[in-house]
Amino acid sequence: MEATKKTSTVQIMSEIGLMAATGFILDYLASVLFKGLFPNGGSISIAMIAVLIIAYRRGFLPALGVGLIMGAFDFLKGPFMIAATPDKVFFQVILDYIIAYPLVSVAGFFKKPFDKASGGARIKWLILGVLAGGTAKFLSHYLSGIIFWADPSGFAWDLTWMNPYVYCLLYNVAYCVPSMVLSGLLLVLMYKRAPMLFLVKRKGEEGERVKNVPVMSLSLVTAAAGIAIFTVFLVRYIQSFSAEDYGPAGIDVSFDKLSLNVMVIGLVLLITSTIAFFNAMKSYDWRIFPFSIVNAAFLSSIASIANLIKVLQKGPADPWMYVWMALSLMVFIGGTIYMILKHRKVKNAKNEVAQAGVEE
Repeated sequence: MEATKKTSTVQIMSEIGLMAATGFILDYLASVLFKGLFPNGGSISIAMIAVLIIAYRRGFLPALGVGLIMGAFDFLKGPFMIAATPDKVFFQVILDYIIAYPLVSVAGFFKKPFDKASGGARIKWLILGVLAGGTAKFLSHYLSGIIFWADPSGFAWDLTWMNPYVYCLLYNVAYCVPSMVLSGLLLVLMYKRAPMLFLVKRKGEEGERVKNVPVMSLSLVTAAAGIAIFTVFLVRYIQSFSAEDYGPAGIDVSFDKLSLNVMVIGLVLLITSTIAFFNAMKSYDWRIFPFSIVNAAFLSSIASIANLIKVLQKGPADPWMYVWMALSLMVFIGGTIYMILKHRKVKNAKNEVAQAGVEE
């Protein structure tokens, strides 16, 4: 065992989950507060602050992870779509939901100069990060606007006379710019009040500088399972597409949300298994693999219970839904118990080694 200066992967994963949940809550509250003000979707929100904090605290990749999770949950809470064919819906979802928040993570590229700067100079890098990330998110929404929302008959605020390019610019600026300003002000205020929130003291950790082949193999198996789940339910999701034209009232687009939930779970399993695989290749931390499985099982448990409740409100549920819920809960509870027992075992072993060293 040798000391390393690598920050705990478990801690980073926990922070990613916490900030993604915070961002989702902030985004949801904003959508409720500004409901009706932006009829074509969007809202004035400070949700991007969750991505920005991680970007300056941990860097680009962890911030990208937060953005991806926020994008997935933003889509799960109810997408606002206008495209009438599966291929167009796919690209609209990509631009408006999947990559919008991840693009804010470009602020992570300013982490190094931010860390090297001091005092008021750091505020400059914070502002630049907000501008870069917010602008990238705005461009994603604007591109979606000029491609999918260019029909004047659907323009909000009685602006049907306006040029589509100008309208899409005005509409997206109306909520993106205030969001950037509010997020920037809050970010600077948080830095002034709690600067250590953005700076991580890297402590030495013990890690085995050897490959753990069994864990690498298990990670590959679970990653393959994640790919299979994601692919199968992505196909089911696309096949479930339906659109009904109501004429002037617009087009009602719908998908199978159950397939979407399981598809996201498969993606989470793939991402966490990949993290566990590379961890087992380098500085092995026994907590990473079980933590990744417990994380995916927890999400699966929540999704299965929520879907079961929805189905039972309408009538009897298919038996496989009970199986899905039972398996998810078993893996979650079993994995949690394993981690608790393993942690105690490792802690006792360290105490015994330390005690033996004192006696000698």
